[in-house]
Amino acid sequence: GTARQIADGAKVYNKFFCQKCHSPEADGSGAWALGGEVPDLRYMPRSIHQQFKDIVLGGTHLPQGMPKFSVPIGQPLLKTVMTPEEAEALHAYIVDLQWRAYKLGPRGLKGVDGAPRGAPQKAPPKAEARPGY
Repeated sequence: GTARQIADGAKVYNKFFCQKCHSPEADGSGAWALGGEVPDLRYMPRSIHQQFKDIVLGGTHLPQGMPKFSVPIGQPLLKTVMTPEEAEALHAYIVDLQWRAYKLGPRGLKGVDGAPRGAPQKAPPKAEARPGY
């Protein structure tokens, strides 16, 4: 995906609360695990990439606890649905996370200076002024 698409995908990841189940780093360690384990999205196999829109928009993994985002899922998304364009951007963002994990190792996303491209940035800690000597 393009840098713009990846940035948009990061916004979609937050908009649809993906981090609640998959964690901010997409490693599957989120708080809302329903009916078993939550997949680590950084290591999706090719077959899942090929089914991505069917899973996210079509609800093919609904029995495993993965919502169908092409329809409102309830609180707090009473009227919000994911568009096909948002699903494509989300997929581009996850592919970017996968490349970062491949290049930096499984803990690379947590130890990297800065969040994945497009993800909300935390403000750097303020440096303390050193006393003059």
